[in-house]
This record gives sequence, structure tokens and C-alpha cells, in this order.
Amino acid sequence: MFFSFYKYFLFIIPKNIISKIIGQITNIKKHPKIVKIKILIFIKIFNIKLSTTQKPLDMFFSLQDFFIRKIKDNKIFININYNTFISPSEGYIATNGIIKYKKIFQSKNKNYNINNLIKELNILKKFLNGSFITIYLSPKNYHRFHMPFNAKIFHTIHIPGHLWPVNFWAVNNINKLFCINERIIISMKYKKIYFIIIAIGATMVGKIHLNFDKKITTNKNKQETIKRIYNYKNIFSKKGIEIGQFKFGSTIIILTEKKFLNINKTKKYLFLILGQEINLINNIKQ
Repeated sequence: MFFSFYKYFLFIIPKNIISKIIGQITNIKKHPKIVKIKILIFIKIFNIKLSTTQKPLDMFFSLQDFFIRKIKDNKIFININYNTFISPSEGYIATNGIIKYKKIFQSKNKNYNINNLIKELNILKKFLNGSFITIYLSPKNYHRFHMPFNAKIFHTIHIPGHLWPVNFWAVNNINKLFCINERIIISMKYKKIYFIIIAIGATMVGKIHLNFDKKITTNKNKQETIKRIYNYKNIFSKKGIEIGQFKFGSTIIILTEKKFLNINKTKKYLFLILGQEINLINNIKQ
């Protein structure tokens, strides 16, 4: 009964507008004492450890500022070996597997088609029978994401959409959730190997920023409705370099070509930390 009401409530409320309002509230920088109290409550609720945080607590000027906090450099280990593919973020592996018949597993009895997720036929064929990993970032996680592999960023797609929650209830109850939420699709290439990171927005602030292209920002004041494609020529990024951040949210989906990731070995990584290695099927020759 409760969850039926909750689902109906989520359908009728203006999620994007509410997300903007909450975003403005969490970004309030006046009254430092009140800001500190809000941050301490947030820390307590989500059991956040401050030992890895780069700045002391008094140096955060809003709750949002704390939410996108950076981690101390000496707390992040990145294996720079070009034969390792690493997790781009912290989080929980919600699902992973093989892309069969263009389908990706969302939850029990719920699948979605990568055509609807990416909406760009020119790059879809590269990932047929490839691998996928869905990483859920809870509020306690570090909410910046990094390059999983040395590669060129050659293509970005911004697809406006809704801002449904991406928690476990929503994943289990909202059909094609990741295909209806606003998202940014980042296409990358190392030699002849293609892979994609998809950053998905969610209820609350719902903003996603990209470090390499400042003009792309989700959930703008004037909500866009048109898919936009951005092409790049000379953006090369090394593994471990920060490429974007969530301002409350969300989920990351990784797509790779066939015979690239070893999904069976990846399953043991239930909780991922930034830089944790995800197994390759074969070594990549220089």
C-alpha cells in the first residue's frame, strides 16, 4: 500500500523543479554555523568517514560543497599499468553482465534496450554482445568520477529527461528507468577498443558536470528537451584523472566491447572503491 502511494506520488510531483529547488537550498553558503550543523547531520545519517576528505570540515561552505568533496591524493591508489581497467567511482555494483539481444539487465524481470539508453545508432553496434556494469552511488559515496582507462574522449551525448530516484526501490519498480532519466554519455577509445561511461541524473539536485566540457550541465534553469551531440578531436585523458562530478545522485553505467571485461571475475567486487581494478579478459597490447 505504502509503495503504491509512493509510486503514484513520484509520478505526479514535478521532480525536475523540486530538484532545482533542493539544489539551491543545499548550495546556500550563508550562516556558516547552520551549514556546519547540516553537514554534521548528513555525516551522522550516512555514516561518512572524514579521514579521507581533502579539506577540514570548516572549509566546506555548503552542504553541496561537502557532497562533492575531494579525496586526499594519498588515499587513492591508481594502478597506472595500461593493462588494467579500473572502477571510475565508488559505489555498489547493482548489476553486470553481457549485453544480449541489445538488452541490459536492470533488475528482476526488468530489462531495457541499449537503443533507448544511447539513442545513437552509429555507436550502438560496437557494444553488441559486449559487457555492462551498473554502479549505484549512495549518498555516502565520493561523487566524482574518473577515467577508467587511458583513452581519447571523442564523443559526448547529452540526453535531457526526467529525474526519477535511482535507489533500489526505483530500479525495481520503474520500467526503463535509466532510459527516461537525464543522462550524459561519454564515448572513449583506446587504439581500437571502445567503451562508454554513462552518468545518470537523479532526484534532488540532479546536476552532472564534466571537467573537459564546461558547457554541458544537466538540469539547467531552462530545461532542455533536445538531445545534443558533441564531438572532440584531441581530448586524451590518463587513467585516474577526474572527468566529472554528480551534485547529488546517482548511477554510472559502463559499456564495453565484446571480449574486453571479465564479468565473472567482476562479480566479486560488490562494493567498488575508486581505482579498484576490474578484470580484463585479455591483456591489451601497446
